[in-house]
Amino acid sequence: MIASLSRFVAFLWRLTNGRIGIALALNVLASFTEGVSLFLLIPLIATIDAGRSGPAIDIPIIGDLVQRFQPSLGLLLIGFVVLIVIQGALVRSKTLYLTAVMHRAIDRLRQAFFVNAGNAQWEVLQQSRVSDLNNILTVETSRIQIAASNLTSLFQALILLLTYLAMALLVSWQMALFAGCIGLVMFAVLYPIRRQATRFGQDVGQMFREQNHILLEFLNGIRVAKSFLIEDAYAKRFWQRLSLIRQSTLRYARISTLGTYSFQVMSAIAAAAFIWVAVEVAQLDFGRLVVLLLIFLRLAPRFGAMQESMQNLLSNLPAFDSFREQSTVFAQAAEPKGEMSEAAPRFTDEIRLEGLSLSYPGAAKPALEDVNLSIKFGRITALIGPSGSGKSTIADLVMGLLRPTDRPPPSGPRGLLVH
Repeated sequence: MIASLSRFVAFLWRLTNGRIGIALALNVLASFTEGVSLFLLIPLIATIDAGRSGPAIDIPIIGDLVQRFQPSLGLLLIGFVVLIVIQGALVRSKTLYLTAVMHRAIDRLRQAFFVNAGNAQWEVLQQSRVSDLNNILTVETSRIQIAASNLTSLFQALILLLTYLAMALLVSWQMALFAGCIGLVMFAVLYPIRRQATRFGQDVGQMFREQNHILLEFLNGIRVAKSFLIEDAYAKRFWQRLSLIRQSTLRYARISTLGTYSFQVMSAIAAAAFIWVAVEVAQLDFGRLVVLLLIFLRLAPRFGAMQESMQNLLSNLPAFDSFREQSTVFAQAAEPKGEMSEAAPRFTDEIRLEGLSLSYPGAAKPALEDVNLSIKFGRITALIGPSGSGKSTIADLVMGLLRPTDRPPPSGPRGLLVH
């Protein structure tokens, strides 16, 4: 999982030419302004509760700044509003920028796959079902985009979490350590659900491929299906596939919602334990207690957001592996490009096949073996035979889509000849 995630991050960086880093930087700035705006609550509390202001601002950095400048309540409120406005603008800018970058990146991804498929050798391309290629260009690339979105959401939640923990360290390092340990325990307890998310992503990808195959097979052969009165058979197969996807999705929904429910229960228990430790053990003053509670109330949803983003990321990440595998196959099977100045041979007499053989990779026996055939110019030549006898293979050979696997012997001019 970690290796696949690392490849995905590196892939996104290359695909967006590093522009995704700008969106992440905007995330960091937005998180920083949110943290600072929350930190302004400390001097606000100290100003409002003047009778306890001494202990409330006895905090490193913040306390020193407040005592040095002694800002008024109005100035603090204005600063709080300004920071919230800046944070909202940064979040909006990040969302718009990331949306534009990812849409362009996914378009480039689809275009690259389209080109690789078009340039692949025919013997490799024909081993893939048309429905699978269509599924990759539509469903799988959309899932990659969802995975990328969840990755940025995960990064944002992590940045905010670290920001709040750093703030909590300034207020009380003991309570910050306590909150961090609670979050890690909750995150670790939900690990089995994240594993189920990965399995679901792998299963649903295969189910969508089969559903798409049945659909395209029916639509492309609808005339044949109606001629043989087998529309109901196709409808039954399609319904079975839909049922499998629905059952799998509902099963995963039960597991994922159990994780959300468990996290809410654990968060409530953790909040109660946090307050008890802060009051009875650490014996924090009023100002620190209020700020820590606010920080904790911000921390708990970040752990939940990390869990949810990780689940969605892992459930869609298998689409990236599937896309990368198929794209690599096509890229490695690219057809050699001929010279543009080469002219096609003129067909004036006949096309003659002499002693041609062809074997598909992994096949138990040759598709064609020692074939001799003459196709006369200006005449109709019919190839007749049962399915699998090699009619389409001969046509592909004549058109140059396939090349013989057995080389002609040096003793004679055997091969495909055009006169």
